[in-house]
Amino acid sequence: MLLYHHPLSANGHKVKLLLGFLSVSHDEKTVDVPGGEQFADWFGVISDLRQIPVLDDGAVRIRDAQAILIYLGAKYDPERRWWPTDAAEQGIIAQWLSFAAVELQNGINLSRLYFRLSAPCDIAAAQMQGEKTLGVLDRHLANKDWLELGRPTIADLACVTFAARSGEAKHDITAYPNVSAWVERVRTLPNFTGMEGFA
Repeated sequence: MLLYHHPLSANGHKVKLLLGFLSVSHDEKTVDVPGGEQFADWFGVISDLRQIPVLDDGAVRIRDAQAILIYLGAKYDPERRWWPTDAAEQGIIAQWLSFAAVELQNGINLSRLYFRLSAPCDIAAAQMQGEKTLGVLDRHLANKDWLELGRPTIADLACVTFAARSGEAKHDITAYPNVSAWVERVRTLPNFTGMEGFA
């Protein structure tokens, strides 16, 4: 198994977290996204969208962090705690996968890439979106330890790697105490894998 990612990638980190929690042996290859390596011919063969992360598991190659989380949870978690088999529970979790891919990506993640790498974006709109999404998470986590099902699932992993890096996006996470506590709960899970920005 080979994971293509970059150390600054919050999307790559969510995959690394699940690989660690499931104790799945794998190799990693860094794609120098800030240097434009995603546009190299060799990577175009790996990902036609030229985005990371990508997981190559021999017979199957999957792009998109949320899709990879589903695959790993279905194939490598025999207890199906991270990605359950029940359709209703899957639907509840899938809502948060979409939230991560759209709302969090277009808010916190765009802002942090703007401030860290000078990536172009409408920073005012991204900042507004970031505050909105942190508010959604904070309200949802009131009186809850985890986003859904009373336990850690891939819903948490999909979202937490953005929330944990909200400081890089110039958001004050301490203004969202339920989010702050949730981030710390993830950090203290056995086999947590830290990366820059969330270690």
